[in-house]
Amino acid sequence: MSDTFKVDILEVILKITECCNIACRYCYFFKGGNLDFNERPKVIKKDTIYSLAYFLKEAVLTNHIKLLRLDLHGGEPLMMGKKRFVEMVEIFNYELSNIVELEYALQSNGTLIDDEWVEIFSMHNIAASVSLDGDQVIHDSNRIDKKGRGTYIRSTNGLQKLINAAENNKLTTPGIISVINSNSDTNIIFRHFLNDLKIHYVSFVEMDLTLDQLNEKMIKKVSSNLLAVYNEWEKINTPKIVDTILVRNFNDILRKLILSGTESDKKDEERKYVALTIRSDGSLNPDDILRNIYPHLFTNQYNINKNTLSEYLSDKSLRELYRKLFTLPQKCSECGVKKICKNGWGLVLYHIVIVRKMI
Repeated sequence: MSDTFKVDILEVILKITECCNIACRYCYFFKGGNLDFNERPKVIKKDTIYSLAYFLKEAVLTNHIKLLRLDLHGGEPLMMGKKRFVEMVEIFNYELSNIVELEYALQSNGTLIDDEWVEIFSMHNIAASVSLDGDQVIHDSNRIDKKGRGTYIRSTNGLQKLINAAENNKLTTPGIISVINSNSDTNIIFRHFLNDLKIHYVSFVEMDLTLDQLNEKMIKKVSSNLLAVYNEWEKINTPKIVDTILVRNFNDILRKLILSGTESDKKDEERKYVALTIRSDGSLNPDDILRNIYPHLFTNQYNINKNTLSEYLSDKSLRELYRKLFTLPQKCSECGVKKICKNGWGLVLYHIVIVRKMI
């Protein structure tokens, strides 16, 4: 087996903080079954940032990476503080910007965003998005602070600062990630984002629930909610696709359908894309969405201080996991949308480690 892999695109979900200033009732990270965040620094340390920069530099050069995307996550990433945040980005830029196309994205609850943060995002070309679940009543039913108070006003104030900066060409247009509330009408939420908040980039995600927590009624409600959003989105996009109003759930699938069988589709299939999570202590983990399903893979076994990217990708447990995830049942083998569905995985996961390409 080769000790290196060719990787065209590397996406790193970087946990720069493992703490948060609010306490969402459904939080998968702090209220899931996996409590390993207690074992790690609440904020990534400077020596870990340097180690990560060197790890990524080696990975880029060894694995021939063309695009490196750093997704700055938490907890709440802005709890890192402005000075330390700027120092981190400057270290990454110094070590990496001359050898790879480097992109930054940041996901925030929005409550800490002020004018200084906007200037930092603008200076370093960081695409920031906000988590928002709907109007004030819907949002505040789950996204509360540690005193039990709703966070809608603070979140939308931060979001508005990003919108204003985008209108002045200082930032890319912000988007919203919205967790589906099975008790609300998602199409109304969608219209609230479009009409009231003037947000045209939305991604709806399901709550992080186990099979024991799911039931048929809940599944039908979530499905009908997404269908209602699709009907609204389709009205907007008839008779042509409107590029400025994107719902990631639908646009990604539509793009795949339109390009299926074309040269662009073949290039996408050939492109080797890897996503992984790096924790505040430098631990290397699979995509963060799997942390409560496969906690045995979220360990201290691999770390940027002692392992390379190729060594991590060679892990037998990791490769076996993705082999199972992407092995289609026999009944699916003749399905016309199998490339999009990917055994159901492709419709719910946005960051996919394409280890199957390397096996």
